Amino acid sequence: MKITRIEAIPVRVPRPQSFKSSLGVQLASENAVVRIYTDEGLVGIGEASSIWDRRGSGESETINSFLSEKLIGSDPVRINEISAQMNKYLHRSYPAKAGIEMALYDILGKSMSKSFNEDPEINLSSNDNVAIIQLNKKFDKLDQKLVSIFQKLESKIEGTIVAIE
Repeated sequence: MKITRIEAIPVRVPRPQSFKSSLGVQLASENAVVRIYTDEGLVGIGEASSIWDRRGSGESETINSFLSEKLIGSDPVRINEISAQMNKYLHRSYPAKAGIEMALYDILGKSMSKSFNEDPEINLSSNDNVAIIQLNKKFDKLDQKLVSIFQKLESKIEGTIVAIE
């Protein structure tokens, strides 16, 4: 799977109550909705949320005019590699990077949802540096068995562990 397009759309959402700080009064939240499209038809959605810095329009500009050209063609489920690539290109812009990461995790979840639903027990599938664990509904609490599973995984897998109930 490959990323074919990335877009960030600035949005302004009125607040129910104004937010006051030493920087002034905020009557609305200015964020950005991030969409990442793949060659398999999946679309991941994320949000770049910044209170003080460049807000939605600034973060959208960073994503649309800079990050998108660097990331198109990348495999969207190789999230750690993409994060490292973004850190290499940008020293800061944390909200822009976070919005892209959210959209990548959305794609990852959408791409794996069918395999999760097929296995009634614990399902472990690995995709390079990403491990996905599905927990059966019978586990109401994080019990000792689950703690043991996570400890074993941490010792074997370098990368991201995502727990899905």
